Amino acid sequence: MIESLAAVTALSGTGGSQIASMKSADGMDFGSFISGELAKVDSNLQQADVSIRSLAAGGEIPIHDVMIQIETARMSLMLVTE
Repeated sequence: MIESLAAVTALSGTGGSQIASMKSADGMDFGSFISGELAKVDSNLQQADVSIRSLAAGGEIPIHDVMIQIETARMSLMLVTE
């Protein structure tokens, strides 16, 4: 137990820089991963917004496609906020 506490203390003494610069198996750091995932969520939200606006303007877009895009955006946003 004491050894594990010493390890935690040693890590916390280095600040967040060591943890932030850690690389995953594919070589991507944590910040890049989060940025990429947030970009995907933003893209889903923008696609849903475009579909809603097109439907509201009387465009020839099937309602089920709009609903699928809205749900995809909603679920991706919920996942990122959990």
